[in-house]
Amino acid sequence: PRSPETCTSTGSSAPPDSTALSIRLMSAWENASAGSSASRAGPPSVTTRIGAASGALVGGMRRRDQQQQQAQAQQQWEQEQAANYANQRNNYNRAYGACLEGRGYTVK
Repeated sequence: PRSPETCTSTGSSAPPDSTALSIRLMSAWENASAGSSASRAGPPSVTTRIGAASGALVGGMRRRDQQQQQAQAQQQWEQEQAANYANQRNNYNRAYGACLEGRGYTVK
């Protein structure tokens, strides 16, 4: 079999017509898949390629949305933890001050 590059029959530098291009693509596909162990009916259809590209795009957008949601949840958790720590620290200081005043110490 000839390589796809040598299948052009025109000697001009004009771009090949769509039929010649399709034949070269089909030939290239057959050569590439001839050595594979998987049996295929032919090259992937346009809708298959569009579907794959769309799926990759949607998957990327979904992953980005999930990462944003995770980052937002992490930030909210950190804020809650900081607020809880401040509240618990305030309660401890108040109880400690009450204990010291009960023993006769002056607490600001």
